[in-house]
Amino acid sequence: MKNNLKKKGKLLSIAKDCEVEVSIQEDGFRGSWYRAILEQNPTRVTGKKLRVSYKTMFNEDGVSPLKETIERSFIRPVPPECLNEGVVFKEGSVVDAYFNNGWWTGVIVVERPDGSFLVYFDDPPD
Repeated sequence: MKNNLKKKGKLLSIAKDCEVEVSIQEDGFRGSWYRAILEQNPTRVTGKKLRVSYKTMFNEDGVSPLKETIERSFIRPVPPECLNEGVVFKEGSVVDAYFNNGWWTGVIVVERPDGSFLVYFDDPPD
């Protein structure tokens, strides 16, 4: 697999075989992002959609990765791992929380004594 991100100046771009995140717009999935591998070169595809192979979502057989053709606007580079270094999370912070094999956008509503957080989701995952 190629490097997740390629830097061009200060912009991050995606390329074929890179790991990306895909936003699914179906009911029950809105606001979530799932990791996938980009199967097409964005600079060589003229349409608005690109083919991806999910890393954590599978076909009905439970083994082979689910593959879909997704609009480009719902595909983003994987954020750098150092993105949260030095960030202080507190009540009211907007966060992406990992749940059910995907990243869901929510708001921290309670910080628990053990240092974990209770997160509220507008469109909660099942």
